[in-house]
Formats: sequence, C-alpha cells, structure tokens
Amino acid sequence: MPPLPSVRPRLAARWSASRLGRFWDRLLDGDPAAGGPTLLGLTALVAVLTWGSIAVPDWDPPSSLVFPVLLGGVLLGRLHQILLYAAVLAALVVDGVARDPLGVSPGTAVVLLLLTATVLFTSRMRLRLGLRGHRAETVLLELSDRLQPSVTPGSGLSGWSAAHALVPAGGTRFSGDFLISCAPQYPGLQVALVDVSGKGSRAAGRALQLSGALRALLDAVPPDGFLGAANDHVFGRGWEETFATAVHASLDPETGRFEVYNAGHHPAARWRDAEQRWERLDEGGPALGLLAGEDYRACEGELEAGDALLLFTDGLIERPGQSLELGTDRLLEAAGTLLRDEWVLLPDAATRLVRAVAPDGGDDRAVLLLRRDPPHLPAAPAARRRGGRSALAASPLR
Repeated sequence: MPPLPSVRPRLAARWSASRLGRFWDRLLDGDPAAGGPTLLGLTALVAVLTWGSIAVPDWDPPSSLVFPVLLGGVLLGRLHQILLYAAVLAALVVDGVARDPLGVSPGTAVVLLLLTATVLFTSRMRLRLGLRGHRAETVLLELSDRLQPSVTPGSGLSGWSAAHALVPAGGTRFSGDFLISCAPQYPGLQVALVDVSGKGSRAAGRALQLSGALRALLDAVPPDGFLGAANDHVFGRGWEETFATAVHASLDPETGRFEVYNAGHHPAARWRDAEQRWERLDEGGPALGLLAGEDYRACEGELEAGDALLLFTDGLIERPGQSLELGTDRLLEAAGTLLRDEWVLLPDAATRLVRAVAPDGGDDRAVLLLRRDPPHLPAAPAARRRGGRSALAASPLR
C-alpha cells in the first residue's frame, strides 16, 4: 500500500478529472450554468424535508429547512438564492396548513426568516468575488501566505544566522506589515521590511498589492535605487491617505559590508558585539507614496564577527502613554539579551523577541534579526544557553 501522502494527490486528481468533480469546480468558480442544477437539487431537498416534516414530524421537524438555507448561501448566486428561499417560504406555508393544529410554530418561522436574511446579508461580499463555497476563503489564504517569506532571509548563507517573525494585529492571518527578500540566485542579500498605513485586515489588501510589486523591484533594481523606485510606484497608485514606510538592507555576506536605506521607517539598529552595544542607523527619507522623485541615502558599515542587524516595525515599540524612545530602548535591551545569550540565532528567536516586548500588541508586529557568526563557535550546542534556559525567556520583560 503506498504511503498516504502519495495517495491523496492521486485521489484529488481523479476527483478533478471526474464529471462530478468538474461540475463541482465550475460551481465553486461561480459558473452560472452550474447554479441552475444546484438550485433544482436544493429545491428538491426542501420538498423532501417538508414531506418528512408532515409525515414524520418527530424525526423531521420544520427547523430542518435550515440546511438548504445554509447550503444555498454558500453555493448559489443572488438570484438563485432568492428563488430557493421563496421555495423555503412556500414550504413553511404548506407545512403550516397541512397539519392540524398548526404545523409550524411562529418561533420556528421567525428563526428561519431571520436566518435567511442573515445568509443573504453575509454572502454579499462573496458574491462580489464571484466565487462559491470555500473557494473565496482559499484564495484569500493563498494571498495572505504571500506576505509570509517561505524561507528566512539569510538562512542559507554560510557564516550567518537569521530569524524573523510577523504577528498580525488581533491574531489574524492578515497584516499590513510584510517582509520581502531577493531571489536566492542573486549575489548578496537584500531584504525590505514594509509597513503599510493602517493595521490588520484593513491594510492587508494594500499590502498584498505592494508585496508582489516590491518583490519584483527588489530583484530588478540596484540597492541604491530600490526605495526610490518603490516610492514612485506607491505614489503612482494614487491611493488617498495611504502611504507605506520601509527599511531596506543590502548585505555582502563575504565581507559583511551593508547598506541600510530608510523611507519614513523607525531606524534599523546595528549590534556591535565587541562593545556590547546598539548603534541606531538614523539616515532616512520620506515615507513611500508622499512625494515623487525622492532619493534615499544609505547608512553604510561593516558587520564584524558577532555583529547583527535589527529591522522592526512600530508595533513592537508603541504602547499607549509611552514614548517611542522608551519603546525602542525596551526592544533593544531585549534584543541585546538575546544576542548575548545565543551565539547562533535559533529559528524561534524573533518570535520570542516579539513575545518579550509586545505580547499583546494592538498593531501588526514584524522583526528581522540577521547576525554574522561570532568567532570560535562551539561544536555543540549551536546556541549558548545559561543554566539550560535562554536569558530572554527568563527576562522579566516577558
């Protein structure tokens, strides 16, 4: 017997190739020709349930009509929905007069009518998309996954370690923050952390549009021209009251030379391991989309062994009643503790950093840590632990 992972794709392929599978795909894609047969099937279900309610009311109460109502809400277009719900209303009338005493209680009728109105209201956005069933949710999930880097930037570079985290506001999958990096075949490393105005799902639509365009620009434009091209792109969209901030880092992994460009974003920070302190990279220009034709100057430097770059969004440092300066100091203190504790960044290092400084943030939170391996790394373990437990995990900031 073949293993399960090889069986499922075969079954899915056979289902898609079957006549019923093709009809199902057409229905979920919103094909009007598939809506007619579905309406007939659901109307027949209404008739069967109504007959059952009259013949065997103990086993088939009138409230069973909620099933065709719900199915029609996810499988049918607006006109077909209205026709189906007219059939449901007619079934209630028939059930009510066919039995003595009255077969349908007023409460049941009111609940069904309210449910019908609710389904019509909640399906309006899905109908605008033209999709049926779970297809709309599937498309949104695939789009949201585009905001999540499939590979940690820098994770494939010898002599370097990296960790990133993206935590949307409210625990949803949609965020106005996103991280992009250049294609693996490009020399060196380029990453950009972008924060679209707004938060959560309200900013996610614009973030989805920008992420694809800016990822293409990152691969096509030299480092010193990326933010300028990104700014012109956002400005050209003509979005009213919409802008984005971004921080862009370009790195030569062989020499450790880096350039950091900033467009209205909170300054990136560089960790100097020899001095055990942070240095803020304050050079920057206006946010993306505010003014056309802007040039952005770089903060340049070289990361020695043990040094690191920290890129983050404002969700990690903003707290009600506290200054951004205090929030930045709190983040840098926690990040410094992490770097002193771990010689090589563990995959969950950035996630632990977010939990330490902004566990219940009301804004999107994103962070990237990129570190050059310190000299004289021990053979094992890869990360230095104090007392078998990371200092960040034991920090009172958590």
